[in-house]
Amino acid sequence: GISRHFRRMTRDDREFSIVVFGATGDAGRAVCRYLATKQGARPVKWAVAGRSKAKLETLVSSLGGSSAPSVLLADACDASSLLRIAERATLVFSAVGPYSRLGEPMVKACLVARTHWADITGEVFWVGEMEAKHGEAAAAAGVTLTSLCGYDSVPCELSLHVARKALKLGARHSELLDAEAVTQLNVPEGGGAPAGTLLTVLTALGSNALGLAKGYAAFARSNDESAALWPVLRSMLGSL
Repeated sequence: GISRHFRRMTRDDREFSIVVFGATGDAGRAVCRYLATKQGARPVKWAVAGRSKAKLETLVSSLGGSSAPSVLLADACDASSLLRIAERATLVFSAVGPYSRLGEPMVKACLVARTHWADITGEVFWVGEMEAKHGEAAAAAGVTLTSLCGYDSVPCELSLHVARKALKLGARHSELLDAEAVTQLNVPEGGGAPAGTLLTVLTALGSNALGLAKGYAAFARSNDESAALWPVLRSMLGSL
């Protein structure tokens, strides 16, 4: 169950171990279904948060499991409401995107409240921007900001880890130098990409190209395995 993992990081003065922010969206509902059915022998206290009380209550009533979440109201555009829920949680798991538009206010609230943060963004440029702007403050506050926890990243990362490990343990003890991931989606009739994902793509396409490149550059500079990208980006952008 999830309880043994989160109990180690729980702050004693917090009402909830986890708050799922943006719980009524496609990704948020999936996260909530998982949490509701994966509780251990000692269930953690958790809550769902969003703008619509009616939608949140409908979600809670649809969940199974032994530990029903509480309902909290918050709006990504209302800083005071974000701080109120951050102050009550050990970890805020945000499924509210596009993160480049809606993510930073909750990151700031978590820093003020000394609350851990996790998200499912695939917006690497935004992750780099947040690390550049808030990484030092998070470290000083003892706050963990964990991004790229969703489908965009986890399957590829796990596949790469397994491939690298297999090559090292093989007869020739080879080292993986480069890899390319290809994803094929077989969408059934009537299916499609979630609305939040489509909005994220449209937001990125409409963003300033230089700003996107700078975000990717910040991410490359702060990650050893991406460091090779930095000289290339710098030559393209000039001095940042």
